[in-house]
Amino acid sequence: MLELFLFTERRAKERDLDEIASSIGLDAQTMRSIERGAQSIDSQPALTIAAWAEALGLQRENVRAALVRSFDACTSGHTYAGDAEPQLTLEQRRYIEEVVAALPSEQPKSAG
Repeated sequence: MLELFLFTERRAKERDLDEIASSIGLDAQTMRSIERGAQSIDSQPALTIAAWAEALGLQRENVRAALVRSFDACTSGHTYAGDAEPQLTLEQRRYIEEVVAALPSEQPKSAG
């Protein structure tokens, strides 16, 4: 789930929530609420969530996968290995794509 991913990455990178909050224009209380799962991730604009993920240096595909898990957990319970594709609504899929599209593209690693 992206909420947990944001929290664990922030802690692992020893980033201050207040500093990230001020840099992305979201109050720290709201961010704490999202990290704890008390507020849904899509309660905030996709661009804000993308800025949060970018501030932590998260990669696009990791963000996409975590968002899918976030929405899947909300709608159908947890998906286990081998289960069918998560049944997300069109609105949820659009939100995921908006977040991912707002993230910078990964640069290919140069050989040599």
